[in-house]
Amino acid sequence: MLLANQSVAQHIYKHFPDMALLRRHPSPLEKRLKDVADRYGQSGLQLETDSSKAVADSIRRYQANEPDAAKVQVLQLLLTTVRCG
Repeated sequence: MLLANQSVAQHIYKHFPDMALLRRHPSPLEKRLKDVADRYGQSGLQLETDSSKAVADSIRRYQANEPDAAKVQVLQLLLTTVRCG
């Protein structure tokens, strides 16, 4: 996804060098974010949800201590889909 974003940014810059675009994601649905945090809390992961940085820091801590990459991927997928209505 990062490479796709970089490619699009380069294309936009090439064609519109005097303009800037700001891409903003909507805020996550708080109830769904809390549900994910609660579910992982039962497994011992303290998922901080005060800010996007706090969530990212929580994922990094989990990733550093979790040998099963699939569990980390599931957590990231769940947190990515929290925005869905």
